[in-house]
Amino acid sequence: MSTFRTIPQSFPIHQGGYERGKSYPRSVPWEFVAPHAARAARNHSQSLSRLAERGGLSPMELYLVVHDLDLREYRHHNEAEALGIIYLTSEE
Repeated sequence: MSTFRTIPQSFPIHQGGYERGKSYPRSVPWEFVAPHAARAARNHSQSLSRLAERGGLSPMELYLVVHDLDLREYRHHNEAEALGIIYLTSEE
């Protein structure tokens, strides 16, 4: 008997850490993140599925992953840049 894994339709985004009291979309389409699985694995030593099970990524972590940047690049970017891609790709 085969076991089939279903591919999630969305990838979760951690809430909080931005301006207190402001929220942003809770997910982006899985297809947006999937092409960047290798960078996510390099940055976090986990698969996208495992990251999703654990609550996803913060906006900045997602920004770095989809721009193929190492976590050390964090300090060269800001949360507003990161939130921009979430609003552009969000399903909400």
